[in-house]
Amino acid sequence: MRLSVSVAALIAGALLTATGVAAQTPTFDTARLSEDVRVLSDDSFEGRGIATPAEQKVIDYLSAQYGAAGMQPGGPNGQWTQDVTLNRFTASNIRAQFKVGETAVPLTQGQ
Repeated sequence: MRLSVSVAALIAGALLTATGVAAQTPTFDTARLSEDVRVLSDDSFEGRGIATPAEQKVIDYLSAQYGAAGMQPGGPNGQWTQDVTLNRFTASNIRAQFKVGETAVPLTQGQ
């Protein structure tokens, strides 16, 4: 699963809130955490891919949850997120194998 840095930061904040670390009264609500996981893992979030409408849906959902928890955004211009540069690298010509005892099975990228 690939997540943008902003989505990863939002999820980390949601987990901190759910565990009571960021809340004024420390509590752990398993039902709320389960509901957040259910919502975020729903097919309607389309895998939460980077730079997709689904990514924005995750950001919107988590931002609303933070606001409902009484948190204030700390990003530029009062936003919940900030832009970061992400680089993509693709490995090629990698040779790997899975070996058990004397039996080796070659692993092929993309299969």
